Amino acid sequence: SDIENCLLAWFHQARAQSILVSGPILTEKANQFGAQLGVENFECTNGWLEHFKARHGVSSRLVCGEANSAPQLLINEWKSTTLVAILAQYKLRDTYNADETGLFWQLLLNRTLAFKGEKCSSGKQSKQRFTVLLAANNDGSDSRNTFKLDVLMSIIIMKKAWDLVEKETIANCFCHCGFTREQPAGEDNVLEEESEESSHFNNTVDQLHIIGLWPTNVSQDDFIDVDAVVSVSELTSDSDIVAAQSMIDNPDHDDDDDDDDAE
Repeated sequence: SDIENCLLAWFHQARAQSILVSGPILTEKANQFGAQLGVENFECTNGWLEHFKARHGVSSRLVCGEANSAPQLLINEWKSTTLVAILAQYKLRDTYNADETGLFWQLLLNRTLAFKGEKCSSGKQSKQRFTVLLAANNDGSDSRNTFKLDVLMSIIIMKKAWDLVEKETIANCFCHCGFTREQPAGEDNVLEEESEESSHFNNTVDQLHIIGLWPTNVSQDDFIDVDAVVSVSELTSDSDIVAAQSMIDNPDHDDDDDDDDAE
C-alpha cells in the first residue's frame, strides 16, 4: 500500500542516519502517513505493524558499539585486488578524492579574558554554517577548494587553511588508505612518515596547551573528528516522501495537466 511504501522509505532514511527506531515510533509514523495520504479510517495496529516488519525483514536488534564498521578482512581483500586493478588504469594525478565538512563561520570563541572569580558564560552558539567541499588528487599536485561562499572572510579563512596542507601530506593520506598501484606489501615507510606528522601535531598541541589556547575539555581525537557527525545533506521530509509516492501512483498526472492547459 501507499502507507507501507512511505513508511519503508522513511525507515530506510532513518536507519541510514543511525537513528534509533522503536515499534511505537513506526506506529506513529504510519498513522501520520495515512493522514497525509488521505486514507480514511486507517489505524496502525499491532497486527499491521508485525506484518510490515515480517515483509521487509525488520527485527528488534540490540544496539552495541559506537561506530559502524565494515569487516576488515573484506576491506583488505578489496584493497589488495579490486582497488589495485582499478588504480592501474589511471595515473596518480588523475585519481581524486573529495570530502565535505562544515564551516561554522559565526561560531564564537569558547575562551575569554576575565577578572579572577568572575563567572564566565555566553549565549547560545550560532549553528549557521556552510558546507565546504574539498578535493585533491593522489600525488597532491592538485588540491582545490571547490566551493563558493558569499561571506568573504569565510572564503579567506578556508582557503588559507586548505592551502597550508602540503602535497606530501595529501599523497601520504592516499597511500595510507591503500590507494596505490602496487599490492601493499609493507607499511613501514607510511608508518614512519605518519609518525613524523603525528609528532609535529603533538608538539603543536603541547605548545597551545602551554600558552593556554587549547581547550582543556577537548582531546586531540575530538579535534581531528570535529566534523565527523556534521550533516552535509538535507533529509527527505515526510511531505516529500508522500509526494514521491503520489507520483508513482499517478505518473501521467502532470501530462494530463499539460494537455488541459493546451486545450
